[in-house]
Amino acid sequence: MPSYNKTVIIGNMGADPSIKESSTYVSVATNESWMDKETNEWQEKVSWHKVMAYGYTAEKLNKLSKGTTILVEGTLDYFTPKEEGETPAAFIKAQKITNMSTKSKDDGGNSSGKDDIPY
Repeated sequence: MPSYNKTVIIGNMGADPSIKESSTYVSVATNESWMDKETNEWQEKVSWHKVMAYGYTAEKLNKLSKGTTILVEGTLDYFTPKEEGETPAAFIKAQKITNMSTKSKDDGGNSSGKDDIPY
């Protein structure tokens, strides 16, 4: 039976990308909101996602900065730490990143449009 592993998120970068070895890492925040039926008040939940990119995608990700809204397409993967007692962590291995805002390090936030960053 075939299997499929695809993850797509749109969110804001929580910090500037960091480079470790040959990969680039960034945390991306997504949020959801809903009306609580009991209190009639809006509730909000923020989720943080670890994103890892390499190669051309990492080079383009390094041009973006904290607060930039990005669309990440990739696969869900897991990292098992070498240190004993640490728990495995899920992360998104980015295959494509699209800049959904006009903010980037290169232009100081004055870009005229969206940037599609292919893998």
